[in-house]
Amino acid sequence: MIGRSVLQEHDFLNSIIFSDEATYHVSNKVNKHNCRIWGSENPDAVQEVERNSPKINVWCALSHDAVIGQFSFAETSVKANIYLDMLQSYAVPQMHHLQATVIFQ
Repeated sequence: MIGRSVLQEHDFLNSIIFSDEATYHVSNKVNKHNCRIWGSENPDAVQEVERNSPKINVWCALSHDAVIGQFSFAETSVKANIYLDMLQSYAVPQMHHLQATVIFQ
């Protein structure tokens, strides 16, 4: 049923916008929440990580023909109200500027 609606609506895939956010640490350390390091030589090795190191949170979205962002959060910790404010004041107006119908992922 879904495949049929995609065929009937030829612009369906063009109306999808995907977004994601990432945290970049200034101290050059890997964000282990998003990355796993595996080793066969020393499986019990420990990698020390500096707590509360300076970092920046960045948001970006992609459509079939445009990039929305990059939006860099000024706050160290992005909570729901901050994220919602970014969506309402920054992301959604740009999405509607690009096209009238949007499916936001």
